[in-house]
Amino acid sequence: MDRNALDWLFSTAPQTIAAFVGLIFAGVCFIIGKIDDRVEKDSTLLEIANEIKNQIYKGLNNLLWVTFIGIALDLLFLYLNPIENDRVLSLSFDGNFSIYFAVTILCLILNIYIIVKAILYIKEIMQPDFFDKTVSLLAKNYKYGSVNIGKFIEDYIKFEKILRGLVDDNSYSQKPLTVYQMVRELFNRELIDKKDLEIILSINKLRNIVIHGGNIPKIEKHIDDELKRITQKIIDKSKYSQ
Repeated sequence: MDRNALDWLFSTAPQTIAAFVGLIFAGVCFIIGKIDDRVEKDSTLLEIANEIKNQIYKGLNNLLWVTFIGIALDLLFLYLNPIENDRVLSLSFDGNFSIYFAVTILCLILNIYIIVKAILYIKEIMQPDFFDKTVSLLAKNYKYGSVNIGKFIEDYIKFEKILRGLVDDNSYSQKPLTVYQMVRELFNRELIDKKDLEIILSINKLRNIVIHGGNIPKIEKHIDDELKRITQKIIDKSKYSQ
């Protein structure tokens, strides 16, 4: 390969890769917007949506770093490769590969790797079962316990009913308040402390994973016990405050 062809290859490749990755970045922003719109309509998707966005951002971050390194090497190669090297892809006179040959091959491989990685990344986040895979991934974080998930959901419904009876009077907006908004209001009223607030949000995350298909047949007993304890605590404190 002569110098002119080499210059064309390593000056065009960075532009092409940058444009390709730029289109992917725009597509990711569109997908994130759609996820946020879905969460706006259904707040129970919040934790799942956050995990999906974390995975998308992680993959995009890795792709951008690899792209940056690839483009930098392409440009550095053009800068350092001497003009008098008419044929870079050739063996040196002593029968060994020249340094320019090795760097050229490295840059070519990296450019191909970036394109393949970008295609695989798009394929992964566009899969129809990407949502279900994320739910399954989140469900694996919970240990198998002794309390049937049906019993847990029953106790949670009782908790949420009491919560809405105390807080959700539609004075905030026309839409029903989310659990997060309601427990924050209880915290502001000093009906629960910060520790209980964090426990409730953790339990709410578990409940949301379950109702969206997370395979958790049974939960640990202490989780359900905490839910019932906080429920009773809210009932007692609300009676006292009236």
